[in-house]
Amino acid sequence: MALGKYFARIAAFLAIVLTAVLAYGLFRYFPRTIPLALPSRLPLITVHSGSVGVVLPTQILMAQIGDYPATATSFLRLQWIRGRETVRGKRLMLCGSVREPAGRLRIYLQLQDDLLVDLPYLSSLVSNEIIPSFTLEKWTDQDLSRCEQQSFQIDHAFATVPERPLTDLPDRDLIGPMSDFLIFKSATDPRVLSQALTGPIVLNRAQARELAQDIIVVARFYALPLNYFLGIGAMENNYMSVRGDLDHAVWKKHAEHGDIVLQRRRGRVLVRNYSLGIWQLTRETLRYAQSLYLHDRFVRDYTLLPDQLRPAIFEDPDEIRPETITTYAGLLFRTLLDRFNGDIPQAVGAYNGGPGKPNPDYAAMVQNAAIYARRVIMNSAAFDASHSIPREPAPPEEPLAPLPPSTPPAPGLFPSQVGTARCTGCEWRNSPHTPLPASRNFAL
Repeated sequence: MALGKYFARIAAFLAIVLTAVLAYGLFRYFPRTIPLALPSRLPLITVHSGSVGVVLPTQILMAQIGDYPATATSFLRLQWIRGRETVRGKRLMLCGSVREPAGRLRIYLQLQDDLLVDLPYLSSLVSNEIIPSFTLEKWTDQDLSRCEQQSFQIDHAFATVPERPLTDLPDRDLIGPMSDFLIFKSATDPRVLSQALTGPIVLNRAQARELAQDIIVVARFYALPLNYFLGIGAMENNYMSVRGDLDHAVWKKHAEHGDIVLQRRRGRVLVRNYSLGIWQLTRETLRYAQSLYLHDRFVRDYTLLPDQLRPAIFEDPDEIRPETITTYAGLLFRTLLDRFNGDIPQAVGAYNGGPGKPNPDYAAMVQNAAIYARRVIMNSAAFDASHSIPREPAPPEEPLAPLPPSTPPAPGLFPSQVGTARCTGCEWRNSPHTPLPASRNFAL
């Protein structure tokens, strides 16, 4: 009996030892990985000259500060951001993203790799409406080199001033970048940024596209230099339909329908002569333009214009359809070109100062805007075509019949015909706002 108990204890001990040996063998020779992922590059807290910083080691910290649907918008925004005082000296680049190097362009800002400095700085750019938002990205040296090279190529491409006129572009390549230019100019107007204006002032995509088509049709109808016509719109009101020159008044022989009479003296009246629409034509200038139209309609076929652009007889300039102000602006420009024998600077200066006293400073500024518009629009169209970058889908369009220019074009400036289209549902309003510095045009 005692011997049996002794052997039972030995067997139990051997079983325990064998189990331990097997367990150790399984642990030693059949390891299992624990699924625990630790960050490969944790932020480091540094202290340098008494200043605390949080840096990301062995990486380049970048901020994506602009993601726009079109090349023209991206380039225009990049140039505009570069001109802001708080961004000067910073390293800004325009290139495709790391995941889509050949995709649409984005604006990047290289940071200082210190989150305690970079995050407040980026937040200040957002609060000051310099950038809409930002996204932090970690780049390698190869990513940075690729973006630098692409950004340099884009800057070089857009620095080239095309020799061809805007009208050499087919409509499908012209309308999109031109719409982008119109939107950018209205969105970056100082009055908009300072919130001096209220209401739906900045052009939306549909309005900009319709306005671009209107400008193209009117420029071709009157055989106008398209880039200078664009430059006039930029100088006058950045393509925004806002009343201006509210304090301007003129003396005339008698009051007409809708006139606001301020004084009466010796058979004459002093009436308000504020400006209307994106072209900032004064009430009296619109009346003068209507008198030109009443004669011009007998020598020019206005049925070629779309219904929205055909002038209608009015008694009060405030009742005019906003779209037809573009037609009247084109007719005034055409009249001035004829008066000055095709001298564009003189005609542009007279658009602001009047035929008797053309404004050379205004003409120079319009010329700069015209050259810049042509450079951006044509280069962005060429860049998109060469890099196969698609644009946003355009709204459904209803093509018009080809529209020949009703005035013989100057050599090399205008096309022989145009095929254009319209968009529907675009709403425009003229609303009174604070006084704006604007031209008086033909102050009669």
